[in-house]
Amino acid sequence: MTLRHDEAQYFALKTAIEGILGHEAWLDLKECTEVAKWRRYFLKLIEAIRVSLEASVEICDQGWRDEVRENLNRGKNKVKASKSIEDLLSSLTATLLRQTFLQIGQLPNRTMIAEKVTLSRQNWRLCGYRSVQYVQTPAQVEAVFWHEQQSRIGFPEQIALHDRYRNSRSKLSFSQWCRNLESEQVTSSAQGSSQVSSSK
Repeated sequence: MTLRHDEAQYFALKTAIEGILGHEAWLDLKECTEVAKWRRYFLKLIEAIRVSLEASVEICDQGWRDEVRENLNRGKNKVKASKSIEDLLSSLTATLLRQTFLQIGQLPNRTMIAEKVTLSRQNWRLCGYRSVQYVQTPAQVEAVFWHEQQSRIGFPEQIALHDRYRNSRSKLSFSQWCRNLESEQVTSSAQGSSQVSSSK
């Protein structure tokens, strides 16, 4: 396939890269027909995965780190050797596919196995070598709540709500205080509706 001067070509991939590497990546790739520039961004993505894992994964065994390093290094070498956009996409996809299962805990190896692999859960319980846990500290729970609330009600209203929280001097976390407030408002609204109905 020939790269076209066309924003719609690989649009989903371009927007995904923008979300990870920023708007400059979108500007560079939105109508890009240069294999070399795509290669550069693919290599940057693989390197970003490596840096992110080193900075974010706090507890893991050395065997997992070795497998990840091997996969990412193989991916970078394949991308560097790719001469066409098809080869680039194939190399990146293979790397990310393997990395996905490594993140779950174990990369399946069913090469040369003749039997059909079904989607039975017993075939996909990949915790034979290690178990993966995603845990949150109280600060992380608050960070997620803050982000989701801001998306839902907007920044100005959130700041006003946080000011009310601070002025209340509550010992609860902000997220719990907001949930209690919402619960009280729902109860109050329900009681008001019930009283209106009774008066009729």
